[in-house]
Amino acid sequence: QPPDGRFHRIRVTSSLNTARVHARKGYYAGRKLESDALTGADLEGEDWQLLMDRANQALKAGDLKQFAAVLEKLVRRFPNRAPLWQALGAAQLNLGEPQQAVAALQKAFALSPEDKAIGLTLSRAFIAAGLGEAAAQTMEMVAQRNPRDIGILMQLGRTYEAAGKTGEAHRTYRGALDVGFDPPPELYLVLTRTSVRLGRVIEARLFVDDFLARGGAPADIDPWRQLIPNNAP
Repeated sequence: QPPDGRFHRIRVTSSLNTARVHARKGYYAGRKLESDALTGADLEGEDWQLLMDRANQALKAGDLKQFAAVLEKLVRRFPNRAPLWQALGAAQLNLGEPQQAVAALQKAFALSPEDKAIGLTLSRAFIAAGLGEAAAQTMEMVAQRNPRDIGILMQLGRTYEAAGKTGEAHRTYRGALDVGFDPPPELYLVLTRTSVRLGRVIEARLFVDDFLARGGAPADIDPWRQLIPNNAP
């Protein structure tokens, strides 16, 4: 599919009744990036180890722009190394370049689909790029492989919220409560938020109490607590 900047759905089937199919629901065909124009000639005379050293120096100095620039050269030379694409995408996301980040992170995720850290970062890049549906689909796939990871479930809930699916987000957060015996306070914060948005006043009050009982900062929950009607049953 040409890089038209749109999300494209795909369908994967198998003729074997016993087969279990794990596949993405689609992909984001990011627009062609300037870095894609790099050729082998751009790397002539540059030792890859020196490039790695320059990347590490830029990272230590906090120069993300230079760090990303060097990584763009490295991924052209080593296109099958997921960690390089992941580092490039994370740097671009922090630089406020979400579409470029999506393109790099999709390549990393394609090379290493079992890596939940890449999936998490890709979903955040999708959200930053305004692609909530793509973010949700990415996290659904990650959650299928990590069904008892609270952090993954919470990120899935956030992606549902970004896609405007408040009900699905709330159900996902509620499911996360059953995963462990000591849920983080933030889980009760997002449960309060989605309960308020869904008009579930009684639940919202209970989640506020749970959030505070687990050491949550009152300043974090107050904006949502103030939206709960005092005279509601």
